[in-house]
Amino acid sequence: MGVRMIRLVHFADFHLGTEAYGRMDATTGLPSRVVDFLAMLDAMVDYALAGDVHLVIFAGDAYKTRDPNPTYQREFNTRILKLARAGIPVVLVVGNHDLAPAEGRASTLDVFTTFSAENVYVGRTIQTLRIDTKAGPVQVVTLPWVLRSRYLTKDATRGKSVKDVDEMLIGAILTFLNQEKQALSPDIPTILAAHASIQGASFGSERNIMLGQDLILPAGDIADPVFDYVALGHIHKHQVLREYPPVVYAGSLERVDFGEEKEDKGFVVAEVEKGRARFEFRTVPARRMVTVSVDIQGDDPTQEALNAIARARPRDAIVRVFIRAREDQALRLDQKALNEALADAFYVAAVNVERERQVRTRLGVGALEQLTPVEILARYLEQRGEPKERFDRLLQKGSEILNQAASQQD
Repeated sequence: MGVRMIRLVHFADFHLGTEAYGRMDATTGLPSRVVDFLAMLDAMVDYALAGDVHLVIFAGDAYKTRDPNPTYQREFNTRILKLARAGIPVVLVVGNHDLAPAEGRASTLDVFTTFSAENVYVGRTIQTLRIDTKAGPVQVVTLPWVLRSRYLTKDATRGKSVKDVDEMLIGAILTFLNQEKQALSPDIPTILAAHASIQGASFGSERNIMLGQDLILPAGDIADPVFDYVALGHIHKHQVLREYPPVVYAGSLERVDFGEEKEDKGFVVAEVEKGRARFEFRTVPARRMVTVSVDIQGDDPTQEALNAIARARPRDAIVRVFIRAREDQALRLDQKALNEALADAFYVAAVNVERERQVRTRLGVGALEQLTPVEILARYLEQRGEPKERFDRLLQKGSEILNQAASQQD
């Protein structure tokens, strides 16, 4: 079979089983957020089936946890098999959320290998898969999430610092990766599919859900021109680290938490041939997350809050509301009106009212004259009722400003 352009879909970090900010869906019996996630996966699958796609690459983290319940496994596996049975090979790279913490235990993706699912390839080790697609052969080097025990013995790491062990582990990974590079056919389109953190990537909220210590691989070894396209997973924010060859994080299909509120979600479509690749990011209609923040200024606090909520367009979104008001303003807030304004939201995560106490100086002029500027600031912050963490931060910053001003006067 001759080689022509390989058209592929690249997605990652699905995290099925994320249930926060939702309720049970009466129709499916599943958590409503799980229904959201599956809808985005369906959007990707439907595109691949209709779009003359020759290959699908999933760059890791199918589930939220390493031990997903059988229902979630059924839903994910059904969609992967739908692609495979349509003649589209699927490469599944094992991510940190897929991999059991002990060597020898099965990953959540091993079921496809166990039952020899046709057209499904599981990348559990650093290896090269040679796959025949409808457009011709392609070679995919897989770099799954790395277990330290697979590459380093306890004797080798005994007495070493964390930094030294990380450097040893990176060296071992790159040694195995270089062995695969040297064995590649020079005439076939080549893709690296990896679940890893790469130097220069911008992290997002996935920092909050990572399992285990993160290892940062050098970008130069990943962006090797021996690869025509590098499909990455592990970081939820879509981003392009290099253009030649393209080194691309697909990002996630759905928002996990409010840390991803401003991020577009979707998958990457790439056209790869030997020596070059073109790609585009295709967004999906992921559930919106909206933060409404309002600092009450006037005499009608309810209307100010309602105006802010209306501007945020809460309909069908996951919403949280933060209102900052003086004590007297907070007492006049109409909670019923706020609830009615949020009635069309998909889910209301929070409505928090931060009460700002009105400051009344209890110190006379004589007492003030006996205090330093920093002490006066501390008293002021105490009377405002600032939380300890914010109190300490503001006091430290204020002290720096006051000291700087004093030094300039000297």
